[in-house]
Amino acid sequence: LASRRSLLCARRSLTAIKNNIVAVENENIMMKAAETSRRPSKDDVERISFGKPSKQKGVGSRGTPHRLNLDERKSFESAKRKGFVELMGS
Repeated sequence: LASRRSLLCARRSLTAIKNNIVAVENENIMMKAAETSRRPSKDDVERISFGKPSKQKGVGSRGTPHRLNLDERKSFESAKRKGFVELMGS
């Protein structure tokens, strides 16, 4: 009877350890996902809007042109001053 109880206790503790390991692995996966989906800094947005390289890797895309033309530049500067973007409606 005593050995049966100790066996059950050992089984429960092993299950608890496995659950803790799974929880830690899930937390590590979530942390890695959070690291890969960072927002670009304001400085990087400024730099790529002028066609310059960003300071942080992973900001911008080679296949997408980020350089702004004169009209877009005026809208961008206006939005920076005001703190919000105004879009034309249909």
